[in-house]
Amino acid sequence: MILRAATYTLFLAVWICPALSAQMQCDVQTIRGTWAYNYQGSVILPDVPQPVPIVMLGVASIDAQGRMTAPGTAIMGGQVLDFDMVNVTIEVKPDCTLTAKWGLKAKGAQAPFPGQGIDRCVIIPQGNEFQCTTIQGVLGKPIYIGIFKRIHAVPTAVAW
Repeated sequence: MILRAATYTLFLAVWICPALSAQMQCDVQTIRGTWAYNYQGSVILPDVPQPVPIVMLGVASIDAQGRMTAPGTAIMGGQVLDFDMVNVTIEVKPDCTLTAKWGLKAKGAQAPFPGQGIDRCVIIPQGNEFQCTTIQGVLGKPIYIGIFKRIHAVPTAVAW
């Protein structure tokens, strides 16, 4: 009986330990590549009584140092805004969460909007998708989530 229990324990240890060590570990290389992204939700604007619906769609390129270029289009309350994310920094943690800090510049504008946006994200296993919520925006108080899906593992020049 004791021998059988010891055998089962040894079997479980041999079977479980490799699975535990195979848990996904992330770094900036996990998100390196070219991505399609979209955000959906609402934004609370100063002096506007109701949240304003917003959707965003774009492409992003993330290099091996975590630098990102990300042009896109936002539609907020029926108004269209073509933009570039600027001054983006991304910190990836081993637990597969990341924080992205960014600015937003309207196409054709000389300078970005005031302030800095901050996203908190979770990288989905296999690293081909990450999902975000914006905790600080530059166009108002955000109430939206975003999804990034990998187009290619290599970062490429993106334009919109």
